[in-house]
Amino acid sequence: RAGAGCTPTMSSDDEHSADDEDMATITPERAALLQQFEQWLQQPSTKSSRHFAPTRPHAELFLRGSKWRVEKAKEKWALFAELHDELGACDVDTVTPVLVTEAQQVIPGAVDKRGRQVMYVVAENIDPKFQNERFARVRSSLYVLKRLCVGNVEVQAKGMIGVMDLHNASLGTMTGMADKDMGRLNAAFPLRVRSFIVVNSPWWVSLLMTAASYIMPAKQMKRVQQSSVADLQRCIDRQHLLKRFGGTVEYDAATFLAGDGGGGGSGCVGEK
Repeated sequence: RAGAGCTPTMSSDDEHSADDEDMATITPERAALLQQFEQWLQQPSTKSSRHFAPTRPHAELFLRGSKWRVEKAKEKWALFAELHDELGACDVDTVTPVLVTEAQQVIPGAVDKRGRQVMYVVAENIDPKFQNERFARVRSSLYVLKRLCVGNVEVQAKGMIGVMDLHNASLGTMTGMADKDMGRLNAAFPLRVRSFIVVNSPWWVSLLMTAASYIMPAKQMKRVQQSSVADLQRCIDRQHLLKRFGGTVEYDAATFLAGDGGGGGSGCVGEK
């Protein structure tokens, strides 16, 4: 469905804006829900992870990502804690070998016209050697998501869109991405993924979608859209768009990684 999600009507924009603002606000009722969830996190019977502490920012992340439904947040927390313990540390040193390939390109603050954070996936940069190393790509994805989402109310409320460029991609490499551990991360991490836009689609993309449908929830699969670069340019302003799509942004993984915990490191070398 070319252009889906990139050329919304005014009414849908208004609906999204109202929904985003609602998700961000902590009303007295939600403050009570937050307290209830935090108390549950501190119970000895609650599944915990040695890599992810039950802090206030983490509690808010899980509640917003669950639309302030406590039971849903509990379910996601349990899944996430189990997965994170299996993944182990997802610190900058661990994920650097994967992220320097620049298969994932994330510029904090680069948003579409609705203000949703954009995450780019450049398929031709995927290194096949990480396909056979269990958890390598999942760790890097988790690292990026935590960098973007923890403590960032705007991203938590507005969510994120993904853009995958399949230019020069091979079917074998892309099929290898459809693994069950990435599906587990998608199910556990409390991020509101609004849409996933695929551009430069080759003939075999329908086969890829079929493979992904076995590990991705049906609700998420409905958000996958095939689009064109021209539609993408209408969806994202040039100052937030990679140069490969006609934008002005040059991405550099080293810059992104250097910003770990330092409040800098936008991941953007500059505009030209």
